[in-house]
Amino acid sequence: MNPDAQKSSLNGARQGAGAAAWCPACGRPLTDKQSLVVEYWRADEVIYDCYCSKCEWNGEIVVGPRVVIAEYAD
Repeated sequence: MNPDAQKSSLNGARQGAGAAAWCPACGRPLTDKQSLVVEYWRADEVIYDCYCSKCEWNGEIVVGPRVVIAEYAD
């Protein structure tokens, strides 16, 4: 694989993280080479273990099942 295609593939994988695309502490993207996003699953949750190289925040971002709530008119 040529270096440009490999770089594009890596960026696509990192951007596919969805909920973990941005640092919740400083708001900067977690797509730089020094930041880290690891995705894993527990039951019906998707968990992203993250480290932001800009502000040095680390922690988990948990995405649970989707909840839809109806709001009734008065």
